[in-house]
Amino acid sequence: MTGGDIARVTGAVRTRLGIAPSAEQLPELARWLAQRLAALGCTAEEYCSRLAQPAELQALAARLTVPETSFYRFGSQWEALRAGVLPALLQRARAHRRRIRLWSAGCCTGEEAYTLAILVSELGCAPETEILATDVNDAYLELARAACYKPRAVRGLPPEWTERYFRRSKGQFFLDERVRALVRFGPLNLAEPTWPSAATRTLGVDLILCENVLIYFDPPGARRALARLRDALAEGGVLALGSSELVQSVEGLSPREIAGAYFLVKGAATPPKPAARVKEAPHPSPLPAKRGEARGADPLDRVGRLVEEGRAEDARALCAEWAAARPLDPRAHYWLGLIGYEDPAGAAEHFKRVLYLDPEHLLARLHLARCAQRLGKAREAAREFGVLGRLAARRDPDEVVDPQEGVTCGLLAALCRKQLQGGRDAMDHRH
Repeated sequence: MTGGDIARVTGAVRTRLGIAPSAEQLPELARWLAQRLAALGCTAEEYCSRLAQPAELQALAARLTVPETSFYRFGSQWEALRAGVLPALLQRARAHRRRIRLWSAGCCTGEEAYTLAILVSELGCAPETEILATDVNDAYLELARAACYKPRAVRGLPPEWTERYFRRSKGQFFLDERVRALVRFGPLNLAEPTWPSAATRTLGVDLILCENVLIYFDPPGARRALARLRDALAEGGVLALGSSELVQSVEGLSPREIAGAYFLVKGAATPPKPAARVKEAPHPSPLPAKRGEARGADPLDRVGRLVEEGRAEDARALCAEWAAARPLDPRAHYWLGLIGYEDPAGAAEHFKRVLYLDPEHLLARLHLARCAQRLGKAREAAREFGVLGRLAARRDPDEVVDPQEGVTCGLLAALCRKQLQGGRDAMDHRH
């Protein structure tokens, strides 16, 4: 295939799905397209016309996205939903004598939507709840409706929930029919301007989960989709995104920490205080200066010196105090990730918080990718290196991001190319 053929097809994908194939995906995509065009006996231009057919569009989309999901994935966020978000939203819905409306946008094979159904069952509010789950891929929706899962998919659930809500047979886990009945599945393309609307049941939603979906969109498409997600929310509604989403801030959505996790909340309204335990971003006076330190100096400037002096616990305490006082400042979480680097799982959580607050923090994304490597999560590491490479490539290659180590954007981009190529070579070697 020629470069023009690839550009023509990727342009059609961007228009129809909002997905922007990365530079790392292009060689494999070109090979697949060459085989597909030969099988269909058509040109690239004719193939773009075929993308009006849902089946062909979905087949191509499946080559560009990774259907990686499981029940109760990102446990800290689910715990925040259980302990803070859902009880608060339920309390407000009851005050208005209506049902609570939840939406899993980009539900893949159903694990996320069914986790919501299990949570509302545990909270005893299933009869008061509507759960919508949508995806652009009909094949995924059919698998979701079947609700039959391998052990890997349920490994994150508390064991008592697995016993309560699943039947095990021949190595498969079958979800209880009563939980399945709580979720309404349907097709929806997040790149199309057909929503929010009453027809798609995407208006006045109290909670939207759209995790690691917008990461595949180009920045303009992600911003458009995020604006529509905002419009789909009821006033005071809550939006949950993945920590690696490449989106800009949108007017009308404010980041909030709720029960220890970060969400976006629409408008000025907040969930009722007793149930939600919502912390607004406080603006207290600066932490007290140490003796001999000039008043007004930034306390975080002392963290590096404390670490160099071997006082890691003092540095950790200072960062934890700062993070508690200013939950929307990413710097303390970045330092906490570096200080706790010996625990890659714990460090990764801090780097994810940094990226939620500042999606273009290059060094946090680099460290998150390395944590994933140390934890043996090859796909997650590849995804983060891919995102980092695209971000670094957009900047001046001579821009310095780490003065101490002399790391530039050009060096980061080259590092990411090497990491991704190494991963592909390892995969080719295994096969």
